[in-house]
Amino acid sequence: MRTTLNDFKSYEPIEFGKLESSKTTFSQSNEGIELEQSILNHLQKMNDYLVIGSNSTGNAKFYMDLSEKEKNIADELSSQRLKKIESFKGEACWKMKHSFRARNAGGNYGIHNAYYTFDYDITIILHSTLD
Repeated sequence: MRTTLNDFKSYEPIEFGKLESSKTTFSQSNEGIELEQSILNHLQKMNDYLVIGSNSTGNAKFYMDLSEKEKNIADELSSQRLKKIESFKGEACWKMKHSFRARNAGGNYGIHNAYYTFDYDITIILHSTLD
């Protein structure tokens, strides 16, 4: 949290939730993260080609074709991702919710929730999110 909070010195813990057993998800695995990033990269390229094509006078069709190819690649990777999600077994892990007060970017206090996923031995944070 030291790197994600706007003002770490304003951090005030409120509650540490129960440690609950769980399983890791495909999206939390290295393969899942890499596949998701690849899909996002292809979608960004698709969008870039659409913008270039819409602003191009003579090469519009060329860029629209490139955009369509990127879309097809992203669609194929998304299909692969869905298949992997369905077959993913996951590893045993632990999850916990942590509530705290801290200043936001505007300098006002707000209540925030952090969600942590730990490895089975509770030695590594596998995944964390803030809302």
